[in-house]
Amino acid sequence: MESPHARVLLLDDDTRAVERAVPLLEQAGYAVRLSGRRHRRVELIAELRPDLVLLGVRVPYVVGDEVLEACTRHPALRTIPVLIFSACDQAYLEDMLKESGAAGFVRKVRLREELVATVRLALARRPLARGLPISAA
Repeated sequence: MESPHARVLLLDDDTRAVERAVPLLEQAGYAVRLSGRRHRRVELIAELRPDLVLLGVRVPYVVGDEVLEACTRHPALRTIPVLIFSACDQAYLEDMLKESGAAGFVRKVRLREELVATVRLALARRPLARGLPISAA
């Protein structure tokens, strides 16, 4: 089992996708913190300072791409890679990626194939912020 000690914040309210994603990440050695919270997402990211954010973009009442845009503009957050976490089709996600400043995307329908590899790639492009792991939610 790999032990990268990276802290991943998963922001999504899709319970089934989250329940599938968390064990994959934890088995790969990542410390995972969850939040289905719809409000104050940028503030939560700033508070926790994870090494990577998996951001659901179709959360009710919150437009994920607005959160992503805020993160890429926030001076303290723009170095944190954000991966779009979505059930949208690949063409839509590729277009969103070009416009958003995200580090990549993970399609929920291909979690087993894409999640850990995409997280590793995004983190490899950025040095880990060494610190205490994110505590359990």
